[in-house]
Amino acid sequence: MGKDLKGKELGKGISQESTGLYSARFVDRFGKRKHKRFKKLQECRAWIADATYVDEHSDISMPSDMLVDQWFEYWIGIKKKTVRSNTVRNYTERYIKNIKPVIGKMTLSDVKPLHCQKIFYNMADQEYRTSTIDIQKTFLQYAEGQSYENQYRFILQTGLRTGELVGVKCEDVDFISKTIQIRRSMEYRYSAKEWRIGEPKSKSGYRTIPLTEEAVAILKKQKEKNKRISEISTEWEEFVFLCRKGTPVKNSTYDTALFKICDKAKIPRFSMHILRHTKISMLKSLEIKGFIGGNRKNEIRNRRITECRKKYFIQFTDKSRSRISQLPILYH
Repeated sequence: MGKDLKGKELGKGISQESTGLYSARFVDRFGKRKHKRFKKLQECRAWIADATYVDEHSDISMPSDMLVDQWFEYWIGIKKKTVRSNTVRNYTERYIKNIKPVIGKMTLSDVKPLHCQKIFYNMADQEYRTSTIDIQKTFLQYAEGQSYENQYRFILQTGLRTGELVGVKCEDVDFISKTIQIRRSMEYRYSAKEWRIGEPKSKSGYRTIPLTEEAVAILKKQKEKNKRISEISTEWEEFVFLCRKGTPVKNSTYDTALFKICDKAKIPRFSMHILRHTKISMLKSLEIKGFIGGNRKNEIRNRRITECRKKYFIQFTDKSRSRISQLPILYH
């Protein structure tokens, strides 16, 4: 059992070298030693799990006998060891809904680029691309007065992930500087029947976000709404977005309620994650020019970035701030 430089056990065949790199090694069934180095522990674990599986299951090297469904079960098993449970759930839902019906029963060797294009075209037809402004306007019209209207509007204003929204506390909000700090992510684990509070999805997930006037108004409205809750336990009194029972709202509950609004409005269903990316697309459409810290370049492609001046903080120019103020108008 290998260990890192601090003495923490990393798993069989994995260790950390004095250079900081993670080393993975094993001996295959032919007696040949396999060895590879990685900068990240997750990549190291994924590689050794993948390599040992290939070594133990020779059919993997001859995929003509393996169905896509079988490959997905193997792949998602690896992902369960390297990513968050919420991410695993999202991957699984996307596979079942969009990929499985098209190629699930096909063998890997029979899958062609044309099949993959069909999957993407189907997703586009089902509005899995970022929702248009018109669709969002219609959605918000029908969301008015609904239980989670504030939460939907706030994601459209800030681009928060659902887990980040659930984990927002009063102490994270600065009404003077009109900013909100993202410090945690929270989700309900049905298997354990309990809430889990953890770190944001990545290091770049720790960030400070400037708030629009509309976002500030939503927070104040939610604050007043919480005052009308008959009883809130001390466990949840610091959190911003609570349901009428005085507890956080489960991630899946948001999507369920959102789907019902879409059906009532007779618009294509979309998820909470789509609301998040709609915000990013709106910034892009307004040609917002800012400074983005961390590794968020990959997430906000095509956005003009001049310099990463402050790590994990978005600092907009004066001109950009005035353009961001246009966002609330689009959603009224």
